[in-house]
Amino acid sequence: FFIQKYQIDFLHIPALFHFTQPIPKYLNACPVLITVYDLIPYMYMSHFDYSPLIQAEYARGLEYIKTANHLIAISEATKRDIVRHLGYDAQRITVVYPALDKHFQVLDATVVSERLHHLWTRLGIPAPKQYILTVTDYFYTKNLDTLLLAYSQLSPQYRADYPLVVTFDISDKHLTLFSQKTQELGIDTQVIFTRRVSDAELVALYNGATIMVYPSRYEGFGYPIAEAMACGSPVITTTAASMPEVAGDAALLVDPEDPQAFVDAITTLLTDATLRQTLRQKGLQQHRQFNLDHMAQATLSTYHVFTPYSHPAPPSHFPLHYRLVLGMLGIYIKVHLQWRRLLWHAYHKLYAPLKKRILNR
Repeated sequence: FFIQKYQIDFLHIPALFHFTQPIPKYLNACPVLITVYDLIPYMYMSHFDYSPLIQAEYARGLEYIKTANHLIAISEATKRDIVRHLGYDAQRITVVYPALDKHFQVLDATVVSERLHHLWTRLGIPAPKQYILTVTDYFYTKNLDTLLLAYSQLSPQYRADYPLVVTFDISDKHLTLFSQKTQELGIDTQVIFTRRVSDAELVALYNGATIMVYPSRYEGFGYPIAEAMACGSPVITTTAASMPEVAGDAALLVDPEDPQAFVDAITTLLTDATLRQTLRQKGLQQHRQFNLDHMAQATLSTYHVFTPYSHPAPPSHFPLHYRLVLGMLGIYIKVHLQWRRLLWHAYHKLYAPLKKRILNR
């Protein structure tokens, strides 16, 4: 009714999977545009501990995506996956890269030093002079296990000189699991889990890192790659999914399942200051394409796909049983309001004056 009342030409759903409200089975009151970020739960469902209810809701969402008139994908990799796994027409998918927040930038060395000093003090650990950074999570697709294994295979001298700083909002449960993993690998004294950090601390960590490693197996769009580049950090990432697309030629790419490839890439960057500087300069250019102006212009261009929509007379788009229920509800409301109106008049016009006359006597 809202769509028809205001004669909306199309509906853009920028985020379908919030799981805080039901996903509609269909919506044909007007054309629908949906932004799709990735198909991670579909492709890696066996690695997620989702309840049957969430799995069913996600499956319903995928079916709803198939009925959309047009889609926005946040990368070419996501577009390919939509076509491959959902059978959607590639001609009806537009790639619109997301925008990078402007606070990811190169900072003055004094600012970086001050912010990191507060961070290390808060964590109660000595400040490392230099470090390798990874911004990740515990999910299987983030591939932290492989990076920890690769780090354990670096030469002891590199590990002593460059501790691995692992940053994400880790729970006590997963902190215990990964801490046990580092102990098994013999690197527990060289790996620092910062847990959750503020935006200002994260920017400082990017700025202060000798290199940033992003080992992900799959991303719709690898934000930490672009964030690190915007902060001037040389990047190592993988050949999987959207990572090469985001990194361009401004990062070293490795097979996400090959620990030795990570070892070789990390060793190369730690020993080659010229290459680090080259990647740094390329990264400062590469990240610029992921900005709000480009995203807005590309999104607006996608809106032009839709022509003014001829709306049917409400509520003809509803199935018959819905229309019957709505009709009966309308009759009930009218009768109920009319009954309340009669009661109001009876009280104020008849009962109240009569009561007043009786009391006056």
